[in-house]
Amino acid sequence: MILLVLAWGVMEVVSSVSELRKLMISLANRLRCGEYVRFIVKGDELLVQVPRYAIANELSITNIESCSDGYVVEVTKRFGRLCR
Repeated sequence: MILLVLAWGVMEVVSSVSELRKLMISLANRLRCGEYVRFIVKGDELLVQVPRYAIANELSITNIESCSDGYVVEVTKRFGRLCR
């Protein structure tokens, strides 16, 4: 497994649905099979949107942890035609 911290050294902070959608699309295009990334989601109302966008982009949520800024979400690329 490879941890990719977005923005090459800075953990991405997502604070709106449009930012979440753009991030998930970007991850689906960039991650290779078996790679994972962590990012911060601010707020409960945004956290409930994560599964929807993860599934739509063939990503898998592997871990969610509470932190002072919101939630740290870990997403893995396990699905899609490149993982078969």
